Amino acid sequence: MNTRAVIIISGTVQNVGYRITVHKAAFELDLVGYAKNRDDGTVEVVVEGPKKNIEQLARKINIKRFPTKVETIRRTYSRPTGEYSNFTVIRDERIDGDLSGKLDLGLVYIQDMDEHLSEAITGVGTDVKSAGQNVKSVGRVVKGVRMAVDGVGRDVKNMDSTMVKSFGRLEKKYDSFGRTMKGMAKDIKATRKDTKGMVHGIKNVAADIKVIREATTRAGKKKVPA
Repeated sequence: MNTRAVIIISGTVQNVGYRITVHKAAFELDLVGYAKNRDDGTVEVVVEGPKKNIEQLARKINIKRFPTKVETIRRTYSRPTGEYSNFTVIRDERIDGDLSGKLDLGLVYIQDMDEHLSEAITGVGTDVKSAGQNVKSVGRVVKGVRMAVDGVGRDVKNMDSTMVKSFGRLEKKYDSFGRTMKGMAKDIKATRKDTKGMVHGIKNVAADIKVIREATTRAGKKKVPA
């Protein structure tokens, strides 16, 4: 449902292109009516259309951007009259001056250029930030690879140290085993010599016993009478 609103805007709103800004916002919101400067330095806006669109218009024209500075916005609602078919800017040479329309339009163009330039700069800033994030991501990947390589290096170093220690233990173990076997061989050789000596001694004792037996036998034969 449509409604009518009379909006009074105070602040720095005359001769700064403000009515053209209001006109543009009303056009975008499909509102009809007019905007005009008043003798007391305020701007009067009369619009008809959906109330939600009028509320949105009031938010859009609440501008604090050089050279415009809105201080207050007062709205009064009533029944729509249906007398407007579009939105217009009412000019009064007594208030606005001869060049008011051209100046208003020029200011609007400047504002549009400023908006577009700001958007372009923001876009460039976003691209630069994105590129910086990509570089940062590459840096993290490189750092990760470097850490992985360092880890492999440490593993190889640890494996090399472990192998050296293991071979050292094996060398000591088998060297000790060799010395033990060598000692055993010497002991076996000595034992063989001792055994050989013992056997020789036993043979000598056996020969002595044989001699004694033979001497005893001969002595016994001589004592027995024939």
